[in-house]
Amino acid sequence: MVCTPGSNTPIPSPPELTISALTSDAPFEEMRTFCATPQDGFNPGSPVQVSDAEVTKTLADLKDCRALLAKWICVPVAGGLVTPPYEGTSELAGVATLQARRGRGIGAALVSRAAEEAFANGVNVLFLSNVTEEASRLYERAGFWFLARMLFMIDAAPAQSAGKVTP
Repeated sequence: MVCTPGSNTPIPSPPELTISALTSDAPFEEMRTFCATPQDGFNPGSPVQVSDAEVTKTLADLKDCRALLAKWICVPVAGGLVTPPYEGTSELAGVATLQARRGRGIGAALVSRAAEEAFANGVNVLFLSNVTEEASRLYERAGFWFLARMLFMIDAAPAQSAGKVTP
């Protein structure tokens, strides 16, 4: 899916929501929160651990891009990342809202803000890949449209390691 400055549809944030654009100079613990929030959104109920090394790498990677962290009344609820632009094109990646907070306009507001950040920083095309119809509808509300359809193959069999099955 792609979005351009002409197709972008601004979506207002609910009044309880604040969205911060984090850069490489963000506080270490705020970046740890950013790293943990999408992980929890993608894997509800699974333990989330973010190492110091992961936070340090994420901070270094943000030299030319933005991480967006959404908070509902000061509680982290969603996150996503706009990659560094290459010839006017960036990717919106890792967008996830915590399961308990879905359906409140948080994801749509985050995606809209991410597009605004990208276009304000010289991006002409913002693209993403998603795997669910629910996510497609969210992105379409923000002005994204299908340029091409992709088929994702996922091996649902559990991984095996040294004769043991890993769940």
